[in-house]
Order: sequence, then C-alpha cells, then structure tokens
Amino acid sequence: LAALDAFCREKGFDGVDYDWEFPATREEHAAYDALLIETARAFRPLGREVTVALGALQTLDPAAYAAVDRIHLMTYDMGARHATYEAATAAVRRLVRDGAPKEKICLGLPFYGRKMDHSDTALAYADLLRDHAPAPAQDEAGGFYFNNAETLRRKTRYALEEGLAGVMIWELSMDTRDETSLLKAITDEIARRGGQ
Repeated sequence: LAALDAFCREKGFDGVDYDWEFPATREEHAAYDALLIETARAFRPLGREVTVALGALQTLDPAAYAAVDRIHLMTYDMGARHATYEAATAAVRRLVRDGAPKEKICLGLPFYGRKMDHSDTALAYADLLRDHAPAPAQDEAGGFYFNNAETLRRKTRYALEEGLAGVMIWELSMDTRDETSLLKAITDEIARRGGQ
C-alpha cells in the first residue's frame, strides 16, 4: 500500500477506486473485502479516499461497505434492456438491504446502448443519435437499448430524492456536445432541484 500511496501522491490523486468484476470464489470475495478494508485503514489517516465499483448484482461484506467512502453501482449491462429505471432502482434497494449505506451509493448511468439481441455489441449515445435518430422519449433504436435524456433525469431525481451519494456515468466521451447531451440533462436536473 505504500507504493499505491506514493503513486497517488506523485499523480495528485485523491485516492483509489477498485473495480474487480467479479470475485469468483469465496476466497476471492474474502480477499477483495480484506483489500478494501486494509486500503481504507491505511489511506484514511492520509486523507485519501477508497471507492469501489460494483456490478449491479455484486455484494461486499458489511465491514467492506463500512470501510469504503463511496460505492459506484454499475446499474447497466443488466439483460437485454440493460439499464432500465426499474432495474437500476431495484439494484439500489438490494444493495441497501445487503448493508450498504445509501448515502455512499452513486447510481451508475450509461452513456451508451447495448444491442438487445447481441449484448456484446455497444454503441455510444452520440452514435445512436447520429445513426438511428430516435425520438426524444425513446430508449430503443436500431435494436439498441439505451437511456435517453429524460430517463437519466428521472434516475438523477431518484438519486437525489433517496439521499444517495450521487450519480456516476460511463462514460463521458460517448455523449453529444449539444442540447441533446446526457451530461447536460443530468446537470440541469441537479440545478433544477437546487443543487442538492
């Protein structure tokens, strides 16, 4: 961990984000929990944060939830319609039931679509708009499922109303740079609600 701290110091990082998708055995699961707890114990006195990215069905032990500063819940890549509002909110409720403090959870928002009949095929939101010109309220186009701006506004409202830590996105380069921007929809919703 000393080398990891030195790397953070050299690069000017505030901390680390772990993303192990997915521990396959009980031993790996226990090792991941231990890594998060040990890193947090070493980094907290240094003022560094430890965050974790979790798949929508992934779990940690309660001690690991307590140790990390934030949980970036990847509420996408979940089935043919890979990022519905209903699946995302269900994933948050499940994580809270498993012992994760909701004030540490960042709701994951996709800036891409997945082919509904071939989940290995993805397309950036900007490319979806360019290639398929979906209607503004549409979350499906060209055989892809994605989140339109209104769906992301709704998910952002949910995160604010539920007292979550916020939202996180995957990933910015997939967005548009005009009025159709998903990032703009998210920031407009936060501003509309008083910057909660």
